[in-house]
Amino acid sequence: MTVAEKQMFENAWEFESGEQRDKMLESLTAENCGEKLLLVRDVSNLTRRELAKVIGCSESTLSRIERGVSKPTNEFLSRLLALVTIGYYKYSQLSEAEKEKISETIGTSGGVLAGVGGAIAAIGAAGVVPGLSAAGITSGLAAIGGSMLGGVAVVAAIPIATGAAGYALVKGIKAICDSNRLSCTAVDDKYEICTKDND
Repeated sequence: MTVAEKQMFENAWEFESGEQRDKMLESLTAENCGEKLLLVRDVSNLTRRELAKVIGCSESTLSRIERGVSKPTNEFLSRLLALVTIGYYKYSQLSEAEKEKISETIGTSGGVLAGVGGAIAAIGAAGVVPGLSAAGITSGLAAIGGSMLGGVAVVAAIPIATGAAGYALVKGIKAICDSNRLSCTAVDDKYEICTKDND
């Protein structure tokens, strides 16, 4: 994470301790999502209902994920990572379309796996948060492709690669569900997956 990215992150939250800051900076995973939700609520002095409203899910979904009764989806993880990255106040000011765009950008760029630094880059690319610019995308594409036309060709190849990866993703999700005793029966299919033990 660059100095500017770290400064933006620090300005987004009012931590009571260095331990809270360090925990917030830890990578977000399905396994630690419940702890991260509790931390966000603690640092922001939010009720479960308030946080659920900002994320866009039900209070019961948030409760189940916090308690580890269900697992978060990638969409949920992307939304939570965006919130952690830019802070509750800025995230709560975004429209639903902007939240969707950020989540999609984080998901396609591997932002959840990359952590806060990767999410900052993804949010900048989405161009929906004031103070983060997507102005360098065109020049970056041109640099990758050697010209603007080459950059467009790179972008045009993305849907083809995504389609091929989609098939593999479905097979992978089924294997993960089977190996982790997940039924993949979603209570709120956009945000959570219940384990077989809790069907």
